[in-house]
Amino acid sequence: MTHLTRRIQYSFAAVACVLAAVGAVAQSGAPPAAANLVREVADILLPPPQPDVLAYNRALYALYFVRNLWNLAGLWLLVAWGLGPTLLQAMAARVKWEPAKVMACWVAVVLATAAWALPWRLMGYQMERAYGFATLGPGLWLADRARDALLACLYAPLAALAYHWMKRRRGDWWLPMSAVTGVGVLVMAVLWPVAVDPLYNRYRPLEQGALRAGIERMAERAGAPDPEVLVMDSGSRTTKLNAYVTGIGPTKRIVIWDTTLAKLPPEQVLAIVGHELAHYSLNHVWVGCVLGILGAILIFRLLSLALPRITRATFRVHGIRASWDPAGLPLALLLLNVVLFLQSPIGSAVSRTFERQADARGLTISENGISAARAYAAFYRQDFADPDPPPAVVWWFYSHPPLRERVERALWYGLAVSPAAGRNRPKEGPAAPFTLPEAR
Repeated sequence: MTHLTRRIQYSFAAVACVLAAVGAVAQSGAPPAAANLVREVADILLPPPQPDVLAYNRALYALYFVRNLWNLAGLWLLVAWGLGPTLLQAMAARVKWEPAKVMACWVAVVLATAAWALPWRLMGYQMERAYGFATLGPGLWLADRARDALLACLYAPLAALAYHWMKRRRGDWWLPMSAVTGVGVLVMAVLWPVAVDPLYNRYRPLEQGALRAGIERMAERAGAPDPEVLVMDSGSRTTKLNAYVTGIGPTKRIVIWDTTLAKLPPEQVLAIVGHELAHYSLNHVWVGCVLGILGAILIFRLLSLALPRITRATFRVHGIRASWDPAGLPLALLLLNVVLFLQSPIGSAVSRTFERQADARGLTISENGISAARAYAAFYRQDFADPDPPPAVVWWFYSHPPLRERVERALWYGLAVSPAAGRNRPKEGPAAPFTLPEAR
């Protein structure tokens, strides 16, 4: 792993020289040379991956698919072993209230699936430790997994509500369930940053200083004055870099990982925060909530059509009387997870679209394409992010565009709009889109 770091360090002098040339081309405006120069600089910032980087990413890709298929297999075993009917029979003499039975069944399934998923999650944790990324000990890691399971158990009342409507309304239960889910999505978008995130990490306001002042100036350009900017103690769990936006209404905030502040110079942190401010400028959090609600409506409708048919075909074997029978909860969760897994390319494509828009808009906010390019390249140097992932992997589950695309886009901004020569800066308003020229 040290080979990559050494190679990057040896390239810094060459990067500085070529970046100076980029500035010169930006001033003189020579488009044919620009395309070659962008590729040259991108190749220096993102040199060919060393074997350990390739091995790490291949393991990540394999782990993603194996873990998802493993989880689906676990739910199928719960159906095949008749966990639902067995639990309900065991509770028949002790619990009379039907919603309580559903909630108890939900908790049992959540705990069973959490235990089933543990080996592969442990493998991922050990891999992160082996590469030096994970900093948390086994005790804290297990505590985090327990928190995950507890939070999943808290959705038990929604499961009880769903089965209540399945029994009462039969074919159109998905209508009230979609309405409740829509309200829940908006409520959780508000509450999650203040009710859930603090269970895992500590947050503090970013202190006053040059960096804070720079963020506030960018926020004015983004049309989001006085943003709440917090620093998260990510170093207690990982060495990786990140920043993100979260919350809506009174809880909207920008969160910067303390590892990002520690490892990147201020101008690169500003470039990353500019990207996050762009998400707010483009209303991506709100649009994401709306798309999530629409997706939930579609998924519930699909389940309302598929669940009765599959239940009728399997009830003699698995002891499920009808689609509204709580004994079929493991089967319903299996179908739900199959649908969620198969729709991964759709969700990933939407996310990549948002990120491309935020990259382009963020460059006009930070006004520093060179720093943005180096900040994106830092994810390769520090986190072993794959600069050129396989297209099939990108299509299925990549939430961001490939790293090389992001670096080249930022470099093109340095050529299309020279930050040093403010006279060439675009005149759009804070929320106006800005399309960068494509590298050819």
